[in-house]
Amino acid sequence: MKKRRQTSVRISGLLLSIVVAAACQTSAEPLAPATVSLLTPAQTVEIQRIVAAAVGQQQVRVSNSAFAQTHILVLEPAMRRTPLGTVATGTTTTKPPTFHLLGNGLSCQLYDVGNNVRHTLTFSCGMAP
Repeated sequence: MKKRRQTSVRISGLLLSIVVAAACQTSAEPLAPATVSLLTPAQTVEIQRIVAAAVGQQQVRVSNSAFAQTHILVLEPAMRRTPLGTVATGTTTTKPPTFHLLGNGLSCQLYDVGNNVRHTLTFSCGMAP
């Protein structure tokens, strides 16, 4: 009886090793530019929260189709207005905050280019065509 138990323990250990190795292999797939045809409300809120924190704002607006055609998100700076209400002209001296959506079909990350930080998202996204 003891020999049978040792054999089953070895087999379960072997199966566990195979499962862990397989999981490591799939999560190690390289991330590439990714798109999402239409973000769900929860996905949109998640991205808005990350982007707002990265740029030091309480709130930012991101469309649910922001990553439908490209993996790049560039924030447009707010335009100052003159006392008459028209948009003030001038040159911008700073680069706008830029984010890249990266994925491999299983996992998805939002890469903050300016801060060189990757944020793992709770949803998956496919590679861009």
